[in-house]
Amino acid sequence: MREKIVAVFSRRLIIVVGEEKLVSVLGARGKLPVEVIPFGLPLCRRCLEDAGCKPELRLAGERPFVTDNGNHILDCRVSPITNPKELEDMIRAIPGVVGTGLFIGMAEAVVIETSQGVEVRRRPEAIGTGKTPCTQTADRQPTIHDRPTKQPNNQQPSNLPLRHDPRW
Repeated sequence: MREKIVAVFSRRLIIVVGEEKLVSVLGARGKLPVEVIPFGLPLCRRCLEDAGCKPELRLAGERPFVTDNGNHILDCRVSPITNPKELEDMIRAIPGVVGTGLFIGMAEAVVIETSQGVEVRRRPEAIGTGKTPCTQTADRQPTIHDRPTKQPNNQQPSNLPLRHDPRW
């Protein structure tokens, strides 16, 4: 989940992978990580099973793996994902789910290391926009958080996107 937070607050998200990570369709490898709070683990597991995702608790030795945030990971066996947004929305609607391993529409580019060199694949609608899910809020009214703040010693305001977003 921390990776998504960093991604959302980045001006640009560029993913770097080796060619072994490439698949013809999302979900082809059959495993989707879902981060869940420990208290919600039984409910999340049952709901994911009902949705056909076949969750397996990720282990560290013989104990449940614990994320940096103190949560657990359910690795869900999935078939190729034809509608990633719909799947993400369905999973995120389960109480106790923190997030999934899907980074839908977030990356501007993917840099792929291949045996022949480096390949860059760009998502045309994202190039140069600096848009992330939290900054695409043109339809909302400005709030006090949108105004620049005075900084001590005549410093410029931080470039951090410290805006209130009513979707949160």
